[in-house]
Parts: sequence; structure tokens; C-alpha cells
Amino acid sequence: MKRLTRTLGLLLFAWPFAGCDAILDSLTPDAVSVTGITLTSFPTTDGGASWDLTDDADLIFTITTQSSVLYEDSYYYEDVTAANLPLGMYMSNAYQLPTLAQTYYIRIWDHDDFSSHDFVGEATFVPNDYLNTQPTEIPFSSSTISGTVLVNWIFE
Repeated sequence: MKRLTRTLGLLLFAWPFAGCDAILDSLTPDAVSVTGITLTSFPTTDGGASWDLTDDADLIFTITTQSSVLYEDSYYYEDVTAANLPLGMYMSNAYQLPTLAQTYYIRIWDHDDFSSHDFVGEATFVPNDYLNTQPTEIPFSSSTISGTVLVNWIFE
């Protein structure tokens, strides 16, 4: 027991001189990039009616702040039903979020060619909430949609 106490004391004394603080700092990510989402639930009807006149929902997603669109997917997923879930919606290029502390919104839309897209639902996530665990998937959930945001943590 004395040997363990002595070793711990020596480690605590030597810590600042051994560059260990720099090692710990490098374990905290500086940024995060999004590579896609996995959608696990969404309302399959628009208040009881089909999302489109002739078929099912054509889903597209955006990443926004409360007031600004940061990313809008250029690809939409045609005729999505509950049978297609979970649905991987992947980005051709990762999008680096501006800050870790911001609340971001995943918004799902029904893509329409000749009118504005129909809003399906939204949920939020805050990357800062996951700094300690740094998962590759951050969950999002609301009363309308749920899923995960696929991320890569960036260390500079």
C-alpha cells in the first residue's frame, strides 16, 4: 500500500512536467463533421393523408440553427415508408459544424418538385453534450422524428 501511495504521489507531482496536460487537451475535439443521418421514425402520413398525391414521402433533410439553413441535402429518398426504416441518409461530402456549443436542428422534409417542400418534423442535438464520450452516432428525438446523426470528431 505504501508503494502504491508513493507511486501515485510521484505521478501527480510529475504530471505537469511530463506534458500530460497536452495529451489530455488533444483528447478534446476541436470540431465535428456530419456525414449523414439514420432516420428511425417519422410520420408516414401528413395528418392522415399521403405525403404526395400518387405515392409516399420523398424525404430530404437539412441541418439548421434555429434561424439559418447550414446544409440541405441535394438528394432525396423516394417513396419512403415505415418498411424502409431505419433509413441511412448519407452526404456526399461531410459538413463541419461551425461550433460544438450550438444547438442544431435536423429537419426532415417531403421533397416536392413543383411546390415548396412539406415539413415532416425536426429534432435537435448539441455536440458539446457528447464531448466526453465522442460517439460516432449522436441521437436525436422528438414527437415527430427520431434517429442518429453520423459524425466524425476532429482533433486539430
